[in-house]
Amino acid sequence: MNELKKKIAVIAAIAMLSASASFTAFAADADKTDAAAGAAVTDKAEADKTEADKAEADKTDADKADADKADADKADADKTDADKADADKTDADKTDADKTDADKTDADKTDADKADADADTLTKEQMKEIIAKVKLEEGVNVIYKDALIKFDVKPQIVEDRTLVPLRAIFEALGAEIKWDEKTYTVTAVKDDITIVVKIGEKTLTKNGTAVELDVPAQIVEDRTLVPLRAISESFGNLVDFEDETKTVIIRDAVADKTDADKTDADKTDADKTDADKADADKAEADKTDADKTAADKADADKTDADKTDADKTDADKADADKTDADAKDAAGTEK
Repeated sequence: MNELKKKIAVIAAIAMLSASASFTAFAADADKTDAAAGAAVTDKAEADKTEADKAEADKTDADKADADKADADKADADKTDADKADADKTDADKTDADKTDADKTDADKTDADKADADADTLTKEQMKEIIAKVKLEEGVNVIYKDALIKFDVKPQIVEDRTLVPLRAIFEALGAEIKWDEKTYTVTAVKDDITIVVKIGEKTLTKNGTAVELDVPAQIVEDRTLVPLRAISESFGNLVDFEDETKTVIIRDAVADKTDADKTDADKTDADKTDADKADADKAEADKTDADKTAADKADADKTDADKTDADKTDADKADADKTDADAKDAAGTEK
């Protein structure tokens, strides 16, 4: 009986030991599973952090790209504004230049008109110089080409107009005359000018066009007298009257016009030189602007190229980061 109890006790002890060992093994397996689960959680957390870092990096790159685009847009806008400002300045400069040219043209015309007026009228000093070259006679004197014109009947002043013998004045001026006794009409021809004067009428005709006379041609002491100024000016001459000595001075307009034309020609040459210089200066300025534009474009192209290289570097870095993340994910999966 005692032997049986001992065997039972031994069997029970063995069973307890076996159960204890099984529990220990189960507990070890459980710990291992928990450790594996913890490692997986850690790997996932690191992967999530990597993804978050990548997302943050991508956002940073996107923000940088937006900032770069904003800078580029601003640069384009600034360039557009600058180009517009240059265009506006060019238009303003051209307007000012056109106004200056117009003002200069007006001034030149004014000077030319003044020069013509000055050429038409002698100064007192000029008249005195001409009169000093001749010996004046009593009464009214008439000077043409620095010489006195001789009249068989003295010039008369009628209604403040000087009348002189018809034949003498026409011949002195180089005109050929024809007298019509029946109509009391004289016809004078010089070069391409034909003048017809009728005694008693207050008009003459020049190449068929009527010219009003202040005083008509008239007969004095059996001589036909005609208005000196009207006749002379009809042939294109210039007439001045020196009141102090009662002297009439007749000048050829052709000679005076030649001098005036020469002055105008010299002035035209000077104006052309100034215009050519202005054109050359403008061409040089346009070339400078073109060179500056080309330099600005080259700088802009270089900036774009640098930005492209920077964007490629960022892309390469992003690819490298992705490769590292993929490798890390692969390593976590193997665990």
